Amino acid sequence: MAREIPVCELTGRDGELVARFVAALATGGNADNGWLYDVGATVAVAIGAPDAHAPDSGAPADLIRVRARLLELVGAGIDERFLIRALRDEISRYLATLGHPDDDVDARRAEYRQDVEEALDGAAGFARFKDAYPEFAGATDDELHARLQHLLTVLTPVDANEAAEYWGAIERWNTLADTYLSDRDLDRWVGLSIGWH
Repeated sequence: MAREIPVCELTGRDGELVARFVAALATGGNADNGWLYDVGATVAVAIGAPDAHAPDSGAPADLIRVRARLLELVGAGIDERFLIRALRDEISRYLATLGHPDDDVDARRAEYRQDVEEALDGAAGFARFKDAYPEFAGATDDELHARLQHLLTVLTPVDANEAAEYWGAIERWNTLADTYLSDRDLDRWVGLSIGWH
């Protein structure tokens, strides 16, 4: 069973929702590091966390980058509740898509797999891949090679077992989202942050 990270009490301070979001990711990752690899890396790339393409993605290093980037965005004036709710909901949509495999999912995986295989042809392949997928532009050749090798292991047609695993991840995420990031708690945090009791 996953080690659950305690839910911090809400006081309305900046960064509390970010802390809860990262705790939800970490708690989900305790149960299945593959889940954390996929979701953590996806979130890191989505929010523009530095080194989101790093070979240690999905490890605690991704959570550190995610937390730092989210706090940076909040510090720049992005509404914390809006940001965390959007990420929570996007993860739910992302996992639901993976849990409902169809011909489009398999076709997209096959197309992306072909791009990855072509990229592994060497320096010219790496350059073409970096041009096509800008989120990898800052990766060194060694980092890109490691990430591409991992992608080859996961870019296969979705089978019934994998779909069942994704349904488990969806259920786990929905439970975590309700525990750490419910609409009720997000709204309560706003009230506390502006002095409503």
